[in-house]
Amino acid sequence: MRHEEAVGIFYAAFVILGLTIGLGVGYFTSHLIVGGFLGFGIGIGLGLLSNAILYINRD
Repeated sequence: MRHEEAVGIFYAAFVILGLTIGLGVGYFTSHLIVGGFLGFGIGIGLGLLSNAILYINRD
């Protein structure tokens, strides 16, 4: 698997995971939209972290 494909898969997985967890927490706390935005932000942050780890391991 190429580096670019791995980064794309990590981004997608972390964004979906973050949104799912954020919407789940938002549903139980009655703040669905806030939970979605927080989950999206967490997913993007984890995607950036995985990109950095893959970049460091590639060199």
